[in-house]
Amino acid sequence: MLYDTVPGGAGHVQRIAERLPDVLDRALGRVRNCECGPETSCYRCLRVFRNERYHEQLRRGVAADVLGRLLGKTDHAPAGALRISLSDVHPALTATRRFLVSEAPGEVFEPVASGQLDLYEGRVVLASRDGKAAVGRLWLRRDAHGIVGAGLQQRAGAPLDGEADGLAVIGVAVL
Repeated sequence: MLYDTVPGGAGHVQRIAERLPDVLDRALGRVRNCECGPETSCYRCLRVFRNERYHEQLRRGVAADVLGRLLGKTDHAPAGALRISLSDVHPALTATRRFLVSEAPGEVFEPVASGQLDLYEGRVVLASRDGKAAVGRLWLRRDAHGIVGAGLQQRAGAPLDGEADGLAVIGVAVL
């Protein structure tokens, strides 16, 4: 919801509403082309003083995903992108550039260092566990001691639900 904070309104919201597709397209360009990692944000893309209390929760990749889907611009595969299949995923797989997964059309993945699952919670990821791979939205289960379970709301591949320690995130969808 957008509203003018000036009594009677300054007209900014009306101008934004009249040009909403342009505003969203510029916002998409900003978050897609920023130099910070997709699992974080910075003052060039999403952070401002007024949202300081949320800085640790703001994820550039999530914003790009939402804006791209709103605008119908989700099929921008980078030229020369590595193309893999879930059957190609193994523990030694180390992608060094963005890649596509044949079983997840429309998604472009950014390779990530495995670890801190909470950075990718709620995001579409490529993950593996015990030699099996899948694409889906990452969920986490917590208790008083931290993250104790993890899995995917599957889009493709094998079920990966189980203990958090056994799940390896290989890539996160960014476009």
